[in-house]
Amino acid sequence: MSTVTRHPLRWIPYANTRIPTPLRELRAPKAGMGSGWLNLLLEKYPYAFQRLSRHMRDYVLTTRHGPAGSPWLKNRVFNKVAIQEQKLIAKVEEADGRVCLTCANGEIVTVDHVILATGYRTDLARLPMLHPLLRSAIRTYMKSPELNPWFESSVPGLYFIGFSAARSFGPFYRFVIGDAAAARRVTAAIVRQVAHSRR
Repeated sequence: MSTVTRHPLRWIPYANTRIPTPLRELRAPKAGMGSGWLNLLLEKYPYAFQRLSRHMRDYVLTTRHGPAGSPWLKNRVFNKVAIQEQKLIAKVEEADGRVCLTCANGEIVTVDHVILATGYRTDLARLPMLHPLLRSAIRTYMKSPELNPWFESSVPGLYFIGFSAARSFGPFYRFVIGDAAAARRVTAAIVRQVAHSRR
């Protein structure tokens, strides 16, 4: 079994068990998505992220909260799976019932099966349920909708939550943990709009 990655693997570090537990929890309090003050702040004050500059938001999403493996995975992977990091696949061919992956550096990896774990990227243009005219009216940044503090796009009454809201509201919106805060905010906005339309 082989794992080929385009980028270096990142691992969440183990907690330093030599530090007493109370001090360890003070330095990195437990939050709904991992430990640390940043995670706790993002959980307790879910809309504060949107007030950061775009540069800071991008930094948090790509550096502090980019893809990373949990430390408990290491024992299941190291010395059991051949890991080949920072390799681009240039060509895929079938040979004698097996798959030959040719890397950009010319190296060939031969395997029985290939599973692609490419991840997700928000791209508003790939939502076929939205009419092209509607899509063109939605302001975007890096193919994600730009949202106001109520999760509303530049088209009044059109809201985006979940993964598509992460660029505006932070990494918690890639996961279920962000749903409660999003639901409260969107519900309040819709109730306000309905009340205003009845006046």
